[in-house]
Amino acid sequence: MNAIFVGEKRSGKTTLAFHLALETSGGIIVFDPKKEFRDWPATVSTIAEMEKFLKQKHRVIIWRPPTMVMDEESGDEKRPMQESFNALAGWVLEKHDLAMAQGWDRAGYHFTLLIDEAYNLQSHAWINPRLLRILSQCRPEILNVYQTFQSVKNVNSDSRSRVSDWYLFTITLPTDLKRLEEFAMPEVIEQVRTLPEHEYVHFLNEKGTVSSEVVTDSENWFEPLDYQGEEGEFMGKEEEKDERDEFPKDGIRILDREGLDEANAKFNRRKGTPENYKGDRTRRSDRTEKKENERGNRGGKEIVFGRKSA
Repeated sequence: MNAIFVGEKRSGKTTLAFHLALETSGGIIVFDPKKEFRDWPATVSTIAEMEKFLKQKHRVIIWRPPTMVMDEESGDEKRPMQESFNALAGWVLEKHDLAMAQGWDRAGYHFTLLIDEAYNLQSHAWINPRLLRILSQCRPEILNVYQTFQSVKNVNSDSRSRVSDWYLFTITLPTDLKRLEEFAMPEVIEQVRTLPEHEYVHFLNEKGTVSSEVVTDSENWFEPLDYQGEEGEFMGKEEEKDERDEFPKDGIRILDREGLDEANAKFNRRKGTPENYKGDRTRRSDRTEKKENERGNRGGKEIVFGRKSA
C-alpha cells in the first residue's frame, strides 16, 4: 500500500502511520529528518549500520539523515539530506528486487518504508528521482510506502498519482482545500473542514474504487514514537531471559518478620517498583534496633519463603 498522511503539527499523522506499519508483520524503516523517534536502539545514518542491526534481527530501523543545511543566498537546502535519502533509497530498491526474485509477493512477505515530513524530498513542482522510482516500480505487495505531510500543496503530482490511500486530519487552509478538490470527493472536503482533534478521514482512491470513512477513536491507533523498551513486541527480537529465577527452587530462608520484609523488598525490586521497597526500608530502619533487642538470645523461627510445591 502506498499511503499519504496529512495533518498539522501534533495532529497524529506520524503516530497513525507508525501504528499502521506496526500492524503489518514485516520490517519497518523510518526516514526521520525531524528526530521524532527517540532512543530507538537501531538508529542509523549509514547502510553499514543498518545491515548490522538487521543481522541482530531488529524489526524497526530509524534512519537519521544529517541536519538540514540551508544555502544562505538561495535559501535552498544543500545536498546532505538528498544524498542521505538516495543512499537509503538505493538499498530499498535492491531489497525490493531481491524480494521479487525470491517470490516475497507470492509468500506474503513485505516491509514498510515510512518517510516522515516527506516535503523534504518533494514539492508541487519537483520530486526526488529515487523516491519517484520507488513509488513507480516497487510492488505494493512487497513494499508499503507511507509519507507524511503537513500540507496537501507539498505533495508532488507524480507522488499523488501513485497513492491509493489518504489519511487526512483537519484541513482548513484554503490553498490545501483547493488542492484537495482536484482529486477528492466533495464530501471528503466537507469532512476534513470540521474534524475534531485527532480524528481523521480515510480516503481510498484506487482502480476506480472511491470511498471515505471518518475514524473517531484515536485510542485504537495511538503508538508512542519514543522507544518503550518493548523489543520483543516492536523489534522482532527475542527478549533476553533473566538468568536468575524470581526465587530459588528451595526458597529463601529467613528469620522472623524482619527477614520476610527483606524478601518482599527484594521481590518488589526485581519487579521494578522501587517505590515499594524504599518505603519499607525506611520504616524498617526506625525499628531495627528494637527488633534486634526483642530477638535477644532466643533466636528466631526459620521460615522458607517461595518454595515450590512438590
